Amino acid sequence: MRKPAIQVLVSLAVCGSLANAQPADSPLNPAVLKAVAESFAGKLESDYAVAETGQAMAQAVRAKLGSGTYNGLSSGGDLAYALERDARAVSHDRHLRVGYGPPPQAPAPGLMRKQNGHITKLEILDGNIGYLRIDGFAPPEFAREPMTAAFAFLRNTDALIIDVRHNGGGDPNSVALLMSFLSEGQPRLVNTFHHRDGDRIEEFWTTDLGGASYGVQKPLFVLTSKGTLSGGEEFAYDIKAFKRGLVVGEATGGAANPTRLVDLDHGFFALIPFGRAVNPVTQTDWEGLGVSPDLAVPAEQALARAHRVALEGLKTHVLDLRERAHLEGFALRLELANAAPAGQRIANILLTGVYAPAFPGPSFTVEERDGQLLLRLPGAPDTVLVPVAGHCYRLDGFPDGFFATFLNHNGRLSLLQEQPGSALVFTKLETQSPMSP
Repeated sequence: MRKPAIQVLVSLAVCGSLANAQPADSPLNPAVLKAVAESFAGKLESDYAVAETGQAMAQAVRAKLGSGTYNGLSSGGDLAYALERDARAVSHDRHLRVGYGPPPQAPAPGLMRKQNGHITKLEILDGNIGYLRIDGFAPPEFAREPMTAAFAFLRNTDALIIDVRHNGGGDPNSVALLMSFLSEGQPRLVNTFHHRDGDRIEEFWTTDLGGASYGVQKPLFVLTSKGTLSGGEEFAYDIKAFKRGLVVGEATGGAANPTRLVDLDHGFFALIPFGRAVNPVTQTDWEGLGVSPDLAVPAEQALARAHRVALEGLKTHVLDLRERAHLEGFALRLELANAAPAGQRIANILLTGVYAPAFPGPSFTVEERDGQLLLRLPGAPDTVLVPVAGHCYRLDGFPDGFFATFLNHNGRLSLLQEQPGSALVFTKLETQSPMSP
């Protein structure tokens, strides 16, 4: 494995723009300017993933140099920007970079360990749906332990959402490792790098993790954004190519070609793609195109959409009426959270009556007394419903998170009763209340 190339990719995923590493600029010597531009053009010709594109970029840079376009530049940062701009105008390759100053380096091992494999959030969402946010792919020696711990925590969930909306890439070996946790059985080829140098093919395979794997049966959703790049895109692309799950969100950035660090002398360097990523199923990649989502929504809505689709899917396979009611309640809570604000509050008189669940269980009564709504449950003290907003009420005397929301659900007046870890729908009956005032 080309460790320097991987380190650069990981560093970029963590550190961001090359401009962050630039020192204070100093005036450019014309001879240095010409030497750096020629060096960059030569490297594009000899190293770039696609020979014809590399030659076209080199010609464009040399044409700019010959016309004097770069002569007015007075700083290393300006020249680096101009070279990158002019080469990218030909290739549109978002992995192609030019920098001035100390080149990016991978963080020290101690810091890499503290980054926990770039796993930044892990939780169980309502409905027993796992959520894993991973913002980059550290080398396997730093990624394996956090991933193993994460999937041990997620093992008993009924569906899984993996969030790569902020993932800028990293080590392709760790993309294969993540795919290993989502597959089972014999190792599988998930990606290849076709090197221009020597026409060599580098392969990336899953590993049979046995009982540590999440398996292939449970529903999987991958969240993406325009900022999902490189290895983050590969993961989403692999999931689609192998039909392992659904991609939800926005089309990704379109940066597929693997990159290595090249010294251009005089304090300049470049990240030049040395080959092409080729998926073994599609025999192509996402370069310049990005990965198209199966469910297209703005990135900020992707989690709620995936969560709701997961809940709706699980509901169709659940036989237990109470469990199904909880899944329906969680899905309805998500719908209300993302809906437009409710209009004028429903008159109290219309809300009074008996409300029953969709499973065998106790019903309750909503009554009006002295202008207030009361929730009455047999054997329990009356609870005042305190208006919050729209048709939502807070249960007075209960801890935070206990709410009752009235709504039209499936054509009937209903009440969504929420509390931490639970959401249930109760439908208003046409009969009279079984309780007397």
